[in-house]
Amino acid sequence: MAYFYRTVSSGNGGTKFTLSFWAKKLRNHSNDSAVFGKNASDSSSDHLFQVVFKGSSNGNMLQIVAWNSDGSVILLKRLHNTIEDCSSWFHVVITIDTTLSTAEDRCKIFINGIRQLYFEASDTSNTNIASQNDTVYPFSTNGSTSYFNATKNTSDALVSESDYYSYAHVITCDGYAYEASSFGEFDTNTYAWNFKGFSGSYGTNGYLLKFEDASNLGADSSGNGNNLTVSGTAYKITDTPTKNLPVLDNYFDAYRYAPTAGNLQVASTGDGGGSDYYRMIPATQAVTGGKWYWEVKILSRQNSGLCMIGVIETDTYTNHHDTGDSATIESNHFGHHSNSVGYYSTNAIHPSDPNDGRIIYGPSNTVVQSGYDAFTTDDIIGVALDCDNGKVYWSKNGTWQNSGDPTSGSTGTGAYSLTMTRTYGGRYYYYPAITNFGTMTVGVNFGNGRFGTTALASGVNDNEGVGTFEYTIPTGYRALCVQNIALIG
Repeated sequence: MAYFYRTVSSGNGGTKFTLSFWAKKLRNHSNDSAVFGKNASDSSSDHLFQVVFKGSSNGNMLQIVAWNSDGSVILLKRLHNTIEDCSSWFHVVITIDTTLSTAEDRCKIFINGIRQLYFEASDTSNTNIASQNDTVYPFSTNGSTSYFNATKNTSDALVSESDYYSYAHVITCDGYAYEASSFGEFDTNTYAWNFKGFSGSYGTNGYLLKFEDASNLGADSSGNGNNLTVSGTAYKITDTPTKNLPVLDNYFDAYRYAPTAGNLQVASTGDGGGSDYYRMIPATQAVTGGKWYWEVKILSRQNSGLCMIGVIETDTYTNHHDTGDSATIESNHFGHHSNSVGYYSTNAIHPSDPNDGRIIYGPSNTVVQSGYDAFTTDDIIGVALDCDNGKVYWSKNGTWQNSGDPTSGSTGTGAYSLTMTRTYGGRYYYYPAITNFGTMTVGVNFGNGRFGTTALASGVNDNEGVGTFEYTIPTGYRALCVQNIALIG
């Protein structure tokens, strides 16, 4: 949880400004989540400019508000629609040009290349639309602080928001008004909105944050040298709008635990009884063909902590909201669902049972393979999913269990043969998933280069150079992401 800031040393207000950023939503949030802002005299009550995703009472709507030098609101726009998708990157462009004669054109908002035209009714009166040639202050005046992913608290201190969003390729342009087409373009075949490089002008206080240097995430890549200082803990990830790696699906919000740290870490608590029953959390992306690899690290575990790591099929995923059904994904774990299979760490709660790892398949907790190594704190479990041959393999700290060979194809040496029965359009769809139980914290790496907040000890790229992992990926396997899924059709 971190924020970025810089002291503005020169410049005054102007009539033109552009903010462009890519974001991936991680969860709905009750508090406001500030994206970009500027306060005069560093006072929480003396705002000049602010872009914010509002809290849940306002539907997490995007809001832009500007004040004049007297502290009066001159511009207020709040989108009527909201971003709900937690599986994809989305692109926002805010274009301000108060020199324009048409009032509604003085502040334009684009999401994924499409201009937004529907706003909250109370925000569209003439008193809240900037007058022609009004001055806005997204950076100025001199000596005050411009910030990103932060807000002021009542004690006039900058504070960071929680990890509600991941951000990529943030651009600000001081004194220039650019529309979405300067930063992205539509694919002529799929009509998807795609990233493209920016070739415009940044202006005096403008900057470009690529978040490429893990030791200096606030580095300005525009050439202006307007570096931002990082306060708190921020993490570099390899996930970008052009790759779009999965994360754990926060909408499953299992009892007692939900994903954090960019939705790549899960901590469960409790003694393993009663309402603290096993729960399952899937990833945000599924695959129907190809060969895929990901890793899960046990970050901490107490005696009651258990973990299952594996895959579930589409029907299990889509029916999770039916909480009246005891077999739903929210209510149970690998082995309680007919279309799920997982590598079980060890049965520490019942010492009379064999103390080894085992593969469990639903719906009756059937142990289909035993003799696997148990795993605990600091162990890394690799999963190789071969959708083409219906096989799944597990490794522990780089050693494939059951003498497995993920490159053995239809032979499936040491593999578990998937027996999922549900198909959609004649295909099987598989989601990575985990189950935590008791006191256990795990980090998931889909190629993001981290296990939650824990950096990799080493770094190995997948076979397409997309994802970064701890251990060498089997030949022919890839990181699960939109870019790689497109390669297999």
